[in-house]
Amino acid sequence: MMIFDIADRDVCTVKRTISNTPLQALVLLNDPQYVEASRVLAENIIRKEKNKKQRLNAAFRITTGRMPDQKEENIINTFYDGELVNFRENKEKALAFLKTGNKKWDKNLNPTEIAALAVVVNSIMNTNEVFTKN
Repeated sequence: MMIFDIADRDVCTVKRTISNTPLQALVLLNDPQYVEASRVLAENIIRKEKNKKQRLNAAFRITTGRMPDQKEENIINTFYDGELVNFRENKEKALAFLKTGNKKWDKNLNPTEIAALAVVVNSIMNTNEVFTKN
């Protein structure tokens, strides 16, 4: 937890130091635990929400604790569309992404949709608002 500037367990702190470093971003974007958590959340959202707008809003709300404003909604929508195209053009890449972690992915769902939404979720989780405040 040193990467996130969190005190050792034997020390009591009232308020955590807020920091945002490239090393923290690398861990949040690439660590198998975070990638798997993003994928599982994406699968749960896909099962529950029927259209793209609802899914993206749910992903943002669950990770940040609030609804996205219009600008944020546009950004995550554009990002999702790009990732969806990327994974549709290279399905092997999506399948490799879905194998990250111990929990098996739900084969009843579309793998490219899971992968694209998981990347969006993972990116939202990588924001300062999420990992230092929530």
